[in-house]
Amino acid sequence: MSENGVIAIAQAAVGEADTILAAAWMEPRGTMGGIVGGSELGGDLGHLAGGAIGDAVGSMAGAVIGMHETRKEGGIAPTDHPEAALARAPRVALVAVSATRIRCWRVGMKGGHRVATTPVFDLDRAQSTVTVKGRINVRSFTIVDTASNLRWEFESNRLGGHGKYVAAALRG
Repeated sequence: MSENGVIAIAQAAVGEADTILAAAWMEPRGTMGGIVGGSELGGDLGHLAGGAIGDAVGSMAGAVIGMHETRKEGGIAPTDHPEAALARAPRVALVAVSATRIRCWRVGMKGGHRVATTPVFDLDRAQSTVTVKGRINVRSFTIVDTASNLRWEFESNRLGGHGKYVAAALRG
């Protein structure tokens, strides 16, 4: 989906109350690491147990377990803001930035297309801190609401992900 398409979904969720500058699909921080790590471990164990077929089955099972553990913990990577309480990030989220707000919604499906559903947060940018770091194949985002001292940790793919637009909007 194009960047304009993702912005249009976020804009529809906000309505005319604000103008969305950038938006991205995000997952809890650590999702990709959980998938890759689980897949590697499962593949190795499966290969020991059943050769090539066991390797394939073990890789798939390990990836699912890694993803599940990430979802259960709300992110398995260490945090940059341990003083803020970790709030559970949705399995798939739409994070959007306007000139004054940072918003997040859970993502659902309607007619085979992603849509913004339940709001997760709607933060004043002036009362929020955002840390963006590049990892090997993802950008990690730590969003802290300084008023409530809650933090959400997300990641977005570096290649083909829209996180770079959200990062640029937050810097600009």
